[in-house]
Amino acid sequence: MSSCQPLHTVDFKSMMDRRLCDIRHDVSLETDLLIAYYRIEKRRYPQSIESQRLLDGIDDSLIRT
Repeated sequence: MSSCQPLHTVDFKSMMDRRLCDIRHDVSLETDLLIAYYRIEKRRYPQSIESQRLLDGIDDSLIRT
């Protein structure tokens, strides 16, 4: 379903000085798919504070830059 590199194989420590959007691009993380999963989780677990905050303040256009 996703062409994203398996995240457990990514050396995130070496990327700490980079922009998040650049890292997502490099590992082929599909932000539209990520947002869709966040929306599903938010609806599925309405009682979970953690799930409800996933999309707070997120502007889809800013994530894709």
